[in-house]
Amino acid sequence: MNADAALTRLAALHAQPPCSRVRLGFPTCAPDTSVPEGRAIAEFTCRAPGVDGVVLHVPAFFDERHPLAGLMHRDEHDPALWRLHLSVADDWAAAYTFVPFIGRTPAWAGLENRYEMVHALEHEAVIDCTSPYRVIGSDGCPRSVRLMPRAPRLSQCLLQRQPAPATRTPVASLLVGARRERADLYVLRAGGAAPAPLRLLTLFDGPTWGRGHLLEVLAALVEHGRLADTAVLLVDSGSSDKRWRDLSPTGRAVTAAVDDSLLAEVDRALADHDEQLSPAARDHIVAGVSLGGLAALLVAGAAPQRFARAIALSPSVWRYDLVGLLADALHTSDELRIAVSAGHDEPEMLACARDLVEALRRRTAGDRLSLSAVSGGHDWAWWQTQLVTELLTM
Repeated sequence: MNADAALTRLAALHAQPPCSRVRLGFPTCAPDTSVPEGRAIAEFTCRAPGVDGVVLHVPAFFDERHPLAGLMHRDEHDPALWRLHLSVADDWAAAYTFVPFIGRTPAWAGLENRYEMVHALEHEAVIDCTSPYRVIGSDGCPRSVRLMPRAPRLSQCLLQRQPAPATRTPVASLLVGARRERADLYVLRAGGAAPAPLRLLTLFDGPTWGRGHLLEVLAALVEHGRLADTAVLLVDSGSSDKRWRDLSPTGRAVTAAVDDSLLAEVDRALADHDEQLSPAARDHIVAGVSLGGLAALLVAGAAPQRFARAIALSPSVWRYDLVGLLADALHTSDELRIAVSAGHDEPEMLACARDLVEALRRRTAGDRLSLSAVSGGHDWAWWQTQLVTELLTM
């Protein structure tokens, strides 16, 4: 499929009416310690004197229909201490904050618009200073992270509370596509090896990936030979409104990847540093989370001859029927591989992801598709770890 035909097909997909938005739910509270195998009790405590209540905000579970689902309990003996117990998987990872309030209910709980509610809630939120782990979300807000005992050890490296060392700078800041979208380009090479063409990892929501320890961890894996030398392109997808303009089927970032303008800009920038990309589509990986995960699938589906590896984490596949696009791409390209992951704590997202993969397996070679069900919700706390895990298997 040439670029014009691919863009026409994406435009037709974009014209489809999207499905209803999926809902999330807060996990079961469990103050007792008798839990089944594979589960654990996560205890959250917050010291907040002089307030009337504290809400444990776990973004992965937030549902505007039940904004006080995470209401904490005041300690019987210490009125400034608040507690909440959750029954979770014993390998669970999740971001969270505490939201204290005065009065019978917080003012933000009465807002009707979900995004206004979340914005107001986050303005009041405080992190847990006792947690050694944190993550910074798409909105730029820091959040504490709870890692249960069997959470992947890699999470401890990616989610350290201390900031990543500011020693890695992009080799170029690109303006890609017709609308000149910003994207930062990094080169990760092992020392002492003869230069070889670089693999390309394109990440939507680039600034969020770049705020933590991801580049540091990827560089260490490259240095130790666990990953091939890689160019990492962090594509800025911005705020909620901008993300839709960039990452929908006719979005600017998706279009730039499909029509070759993105790869052309990367090639030019690398040539200025005597570097070059591998020409093989199997060495071009596109990845993203949520709407960015949808965009990764769109790019791989429309341009498998350019991007033959896609990693979609909690992808918003409920928005569109992607079966035809991806099935055709898998038939067109024998090299295309697609990895999809979603969390047990986002059951509708996981169900949609499973339906997509199963439908594709009925029509194509199933060994080129993978589906991972992860302990967690719609959350950067596990997305970073799962991205690296998938990269190590590709």
